[in-house]
Amino acid sequence: PAGFPPPGEAPDRLRLPPGKLQPLLDSFARETTPEETAEIRRWLSTLLTDLAVDGKGRGAISLFMAPSGKQTMATMFEKPLQIIGKEPDVLRQALCGWRRVPGVTGEYLDHRAMWDATEDGGGNAEMRGVPGATWLALMSFPLWTTTSHGKHAVSSGWHLLRHGRRVMRELRLPLWQDPLGPTAVKALVEHPALGCAELDRAAMKKLRLLGVFHVCRARRHQTPEGKSAGVLAPVS
Repeated sequence: PAGFPPPGEAPDRLRLPPGKLQPLLDSFARETTPEETAEIRRWLSTLLTDLAVDGKGRGAISLFMAPSGKQTMATMFEKPLQIIGKEPDVLRQALCGWRRVPGVTGEYLDHRAMWDATEDGGGNAEMRGVPGATWLALMSFPLWTTTSHGKHAVSSGWHLLRHGRRVMRELRLPLWQDPLGPTAVKALVEHPALGCAELDRAAMKKLRLLGVFHVCRARRHQTPEGKSAGVLAPVS
């Protein structure tokens, strides 16, 4: 719906302290149709939660997001959409062969978008993402849920792995054989068997009964000069 997420750069008007999210939703409801309000609720439930907070006391955001600098949820969607508007073929490229575009961040979902000056060839440390693939990934967000596990925020597909006192977050997405609808995909991605500390033979045996033949794993990789949560990089 128009005006959602609230436009503009940081500070993000969706990242509010606990208790402030419902009044914001009420303000949207006064200006939108019931159908649009329901759509906003879907997006809010994936973008952030007020059941956990970040280091600044604001509602915790989805683990799929790693904002940096002046980025907000609005600009996260706006920039790849602008590229698609100018060159719709990038959506086809996302499915038929990735073409990297200089200056596109990949919204920190794509570790190969990170290019340093030596890799660039021209001496420019400029990111090169795949805008069509990024956009399709962003449009899957309403399928997922962001909530809390104790004091920690969790999103569908993400798991908290404990190593002593250290808590590590890992994204685990299964690959399966038979076609599934959106509801079944969500149920499979959120299946408890994926949350085992180690995806050993016993865990994989349970997952194979569900049609899963491999589990893709990824974690955030923080670069020394980075100011975001880090780029999502594969573990396996």
